[in-house]
Amino acid sequence: MRNLLRWFSITFLALFIIVGSIGFVFKDTLFQEGNPIPVISGIVQLKLGDKPYVQIDTESETYITPHTPVEGDYYYIVKTFMGEKGYAFLEQKGKDLIFSKGEDKTTVETRMYTSDYYIFSIGQ
Repeated sequence: MRNLLRWFSITFLALFIIVGSIGFVFKDTLFQEGNPIPVISGIVQLKLGDKPYVQIDTESETYITPHTPVEGDYYYIVKTFMGEKGYAFLEQKGKDLIFSKGEDKTTVETRMYTSDYYIFSIGQ
C-alpha cells in the first residue's frame, strides 16, 4: 500500500511539474484573451467537429476559427458568417472587416491567437 501511495504521489508531482512548465512557457499565448478555458474549448471543438468557427464569448459575440485560406481568402469564413446574417462585405481596413446591411454598418475585428487560429469579434 505504501509503495502504491508513493508511486501515485511521484506520478502526480511529475505531471504537475510538466503541466506547470508547459503553462509557464506558453503563458503569453494562453492568457492573451484572459481566461484560456473558452478558447481552448473552442479549439478542441474545431478539431473534433466539422464547424468552421466556434463561439467563445456570448456577451461580446466573439468566435475562433482556423487561420487557413478558403478559396484563397483568409477571411472567407468571417465573410460567409456575416453573409448568413444578411451583411454585405464592404472593405477591409487592416485587420478589421467592414460590413453593411442597409444603412447599418458593422465592423468585425480580427486578431491572431496563434499561427493556426484567429479570433473575430463583431462590433457595432
